[in-house]
Amino acid sequence: MRPAPTSLRTVQWEARPPIQLDLNLDVPEAAPPFVEGDPSDVRLLTPAECESLSAAHSSLAALLTSAGFDAAATCERSPLHSAFACQAAFERNQSSGDALIAYYRLASVYLQFGLSVHSLNELKRFEDLVQRLETQGVARSMEHQGAINQSRLDVLQKQAQLEYSQRVLTAQLREMLDLDPAQLSPIWTDFEATPSLVSNGVTAEIEIALAHRGDLQALEHLQSLSPRDLLGLNSGWATSIHPLLGFAAGVPVRPWQLLFCKHRTALENAWCQQQRQLTELIITKRRAISVEVEEVWYSLEKRQRTIELKQRALASLDADWNARLAAKDILPVTVASETDYSNRRLVLTSELLQERIELEIDLVRLQKAQGTLGTRAAGGHFQYR
Repeated sequence: MRPAPTSLRTVQWEARPPIQLDLNLDVPEAAPPFVEGDPSDVRLLTPAECESLSAAHSSLAALLTSAGFDAAATCERSPLHSAFACQAAFERNQSSGDALIAYYRLASVYLQFGLSVHSLNELKRFEDLVQRLETQGVARSMEHQGAINQSRLDVLQKQAQLEYSQRVLTAQLREMLDLDPAQLSPIWTDFEATPSLVSNGVTAEIEIALAHRGDLQALEHLQSLSPRDLLGLNSGWATSIHPLLGFAAGVPVRPWQLLFCKHRTALENAWCQQQRQLTELIITKRRAISVEVEEVWYSLEKRQRTIELKQRALASLDADWNARLAAKDILPVTVASETDYSNRRLVLTSELLQERIELEIDLVRLQKAQGTLGTRAAGGHFQYR
């Protein structure tokens, strides 16, 4: 019997925790573009809850676990049983990684929507300012109204896209975490940004991956099978779901058949061929894991440099504007210059927020590449504190 869907704890809208990104930046209040159900509350979801729920509801991991027990019911310590267990752990890792990526993308939607609301407020402020200047005979609204209207349309289009993204990501999380469909309040991403990146370098990260990846460990366990353990491979519908399930579809060679030379020789030949294939698979898998970890690692380094450069650009933009204001008696500040400063600042802020969220996603991708998600026992090299 399928367990009941998960109901998340709710809090009042005003009591929702802020999304902390540790950017030392005045960020507009985050908010969901679309609210269904009771608009007065939100459902809280932490990264740890997202990880554990997605791992618990990984259907492929459950299928592998069940097949592993069926295929090696006589001995829970058999290589075949261990292979299924390791592959199931890897599938939980994959499910957790996918769910956490959707989780942080949802947080990005809320941050970007809050920024878009701030943009609309700024446009309204400029519009009122131009109208006042026109009343005073200092400026004509026609010179600026067209640009303001176009900017407003651009922001409204972005909000429509953000609403679509929220709906899609919410539906994905509902399915991956098996959330109660009767709960309609927005899922609120309750997290604080990872404060620091502690590592001994890319080589150390690759070693962690090679020590924890369940799919690699599954192949290594299969390699320790003896000829007597050899089962039918690549047979039936089971293999189409996952290659490992082909092991559960075969029948062991009966001991009495080994009395006949031809059966023994055929079995040994099949076993030797399987060993060669597994050796090649293991070598290829180790290389692929190393490349995957390296790619994410270099992406993390790039994100950190990009964030630092954009923070410098934002500080320089503010310093230039403050200097312009200090010299306004010599060089008057125009509506156009103020609008340009506001737009450039909003663009830089939006890019900074997105890069910071992408940094969190890269941290998830690194843990996913290392196979350390989906289980508290294995732990992760990076922790959400």
